[in-house]
Formats: sequence, structure tokens, C-alpha cells
Amino acid sequence: MKTEENKRRVDALKIARQNDDIRAQENRRRAEVLKMERQNDNFKEEERRSNSLRMHNNRSKYKSSIDDMKSNYEFKIREGPTHICSCCGGLWFDYSVREFTIESLINKGLRTEFIDTVCYLKDRIIKLCVTCRKDILLNKVPTLCLSNGLAFYKIPDCLKILTELEERLISPRIPFMIIRSLGYCKQFGLKGNLVNVPMNVDTNVSVFSSFWY
Repeated sequence: MKTEENKRRVDALKIARQNDDIRAQENRRRAEVLKMERQNDNFKEEERRSNSLRMHNNRSKYKSSIDDMKSNYEFKIREGPTHICSCCGGLWFDYSVREFTIESLINKGLRTEFIDTVCYLKDRIIKLCVTCRKDILLNKVPTLCLSNGLAFYKIPDCLKILTELEERLISPRIPFMIIRSLGYCKQFGLKGNLVNVPMNVDTNVSVFSSFWY
């Protein structure tokens, strides 16, 4: 019986509080009662301890959240950007790529010919970065897709065994640039202009041939 009566009283009070005047009167009464209670030193000290404990808990929760995010970030970058996008060939972290199969892309409404075009690096598992994935799912070829002529030519086996000096001697151009450290992050960037000095490979070969024969 008491439970039903209390429930009716709570519902009536909830309806009454929808009135702005009643809510304002209730807030004034609560403020006056609190003002009178704060004249008691024991109540004031208890309120101060309660506020201090609440602020301490909030700071601890915030600090714990920051520490968790920091440790989670350090764990994710520990492996490094080693995952290759099948479309643009860029290096990405594990959480920056999403894996697909040809069947799953076909189920999303993409044609097989289109998949073969945008997925330049052929593999059973297709890994796509955020940028490429967004364009591909819209049935568009991404700007940085390797199929747009951005892929490097395959290096012949005879050139893979050359030393750095031999590479310079047969290079048609020698690039000159200034590379500097970028602040505290210790990454490197290009400073100023890049100058390509053309070289005549035939002249180099003829000069060295005279020493060999």
C-alpha cells in the first residue's frame, strides 16, 4: 500500500516540476535550507570533505583515461607503418587499413574489372587505406592509385647488385638536395629546392672503357 502511495506521490511531483514556477520555488527552498545547514560547522566540514573527495576522484579518472590512451597509442605504433595499401602502395599502421577479399568487394557492388584496376598489388587479402577505400566504395579510381602510372618500374636483377658508386655512374641524373631534421619529432624533410644535374652515361662508359682495355 505504501509503495503504491509513494509511487503516486513521485509521479505527481514529477508532473508538478514541469511547471517553471514550482521548480523555481523548490530551488529557492532548497537553497535556503542549505544556507541554514551551512551555519553548522560540522555540516560545513563534511561538505568540504565530500567536495574534495569528488574532485580527487574526477582528477584520478581523467589521469587514468589519459594514461590509458597514451599506452594504447604507444602499443599501436610499436610495430610501425608496415602494412601496404593494395591500391596506392603507401605504408600504414595496422589500425589505418582494412582487409577485404575479392568476393567481399563484389558483394558491395563492384565489378571484377574495376577491382583488378584499382587493386594494383595483387594478393589474396586486399588491404585498403582510408582514402583509397572511400573512393573505391564510391566506384571511383583513387587519385594516388598505382594504376594511374604512379607505380615504379620493376628493377632488373642486374641493377640490384650495384654499389652506390656504380649507381651514380650509370644514373642519367644526380639529384642534389638539403635534408634536415624537423624539430623534436626527428623526422626529416627537404629544405629548399631540388636540383637535378643531367649526366651523360655514354661518356662515363667510354671514359672507363679506356682504362679497362
